[in-house]
Amino acid sequence: MAKRYGISELTVSKWKKRDGVEDHSHIPRRLQTTLSPAHEAVAVFLRKTLFLPLDDLLAVVREFLNLVVSRSGLDRCLRRHGVGNLREMKQEAPKPKQLPQSVLASKTPVQAMKDWYKIKPELFKKKPYYLPGC
Repeated sequence: MAKRYGISELTVSKWKKRDGVEDHSHIPRRLQTTLSPAHEAVAVFLRKTLFLPLDDLLAVVREFLNLVVSRSGLDRCLRRHGVGNLREMKQEAPKPKQLPQSVLASKTPVQAMKDWYKIKPELFKKKPYYLPGC
């Protein structure tokens, strides 16, 4: 059979072990990601509330959550959660003049991150801090 079709004998043996003749999916069964589900939730929350562009969100995630996350990995995460297109998100959302204080519980964004750090320090790689003028 291998000679007839010009393929290797190993390929023929693999074909004989199959249950059917249809081609199998080439998509990985398990996603390779460096972000934990908790990190993904924080990144999606920041994207939804602050409307950060991908590069700015990547800098925040690398600084505070996961040092080794790639730009493409973060983009796939955002697309998976339905917040990949920032332009569409801005069109759907009302345009506030500033960040809604209900999201931050009347705190500054840095203070909200510090409070998050107190509650769940395992989500952060570094302690959040504020350097004025940076």
